Amino acid sequence: MGRKLLIIGTSSDRGFLEDSELLGSFSVALNVPTLNEAGHFKKVLEGISGFTPQLAQDLATSLDRKSIGIKTLLVVAEMAVQRQSPVTKDVFMECLRSAGSFD
Repeated sequence: MGRKLLIIGTSSDRGFLEDSELLGSFSVALNVPTLNEAGHFKKVLEGISGFTPQLAQDLATSLDRKSIGIKTLLVVAEMAVQRQSPVTKDVFMECLRSAGSFD
């Protein structure tokens, strides 16, 4: 008794959470905007094991001005690491395309 429970949920559909009355179950709702600047992509990718600093920079340059959600970027990065570590640009871009996030 007296223990606290931390629950984290993600959704891109706030309306659904409101309609299903789930939003009220959370103390905090944080809006995380999509990533769309090279610096954002670089910061995320350089913190993931399997991504060299040079690859993070190359991918950040390629993704600059594209709009990708943080959750999608992390899932794609994990897919790429599972396929090949260290990751190559070709493998990452193939994973990104297979996720339907980039053409």
